[in-house]
Amino acid sequence: MYFDFKSMEVNVLQYLSGDEKLKELCNNKDLYVSIYEEMTKSCCNGLQDRERCKKMFLRVVYGKSAFALSESIIVSLQLAESLILRIKKVLHKSIEYVEKYQEELKNKS
Repeated sequence: MYFDFKSMEVNVLQYLSGDEKLKELCNNKDLYVSIYEEMTKSCCNGLQDRERCKKMFLRVVYGKSAFALSESIIVSLQLAESLILRIKKVLHKSIEYVEKYQEELKNKS
């Protein structure tokens, strides 16, 4: 297993949520290359694709809206919505965990 402190948040999320698909992606050499390839079904073409994927993925996990995502990674609103849906479909257990935790925090406030 490869562990990189740069992807520690995602590894902790995988552990807490028990998401087996995310575990599979975390166990690959480069987490963000793996996520890119899983989401696009194509090869990651270098550092630019990897970094864009990292930005996109972390923003979706933290609950950014499609509009905020489109502005931050400079894509159309329609593409941002599509990316969010793909991540939620493939990594549903992780996203559900985060959404449940965020809801619990809101209710405590």
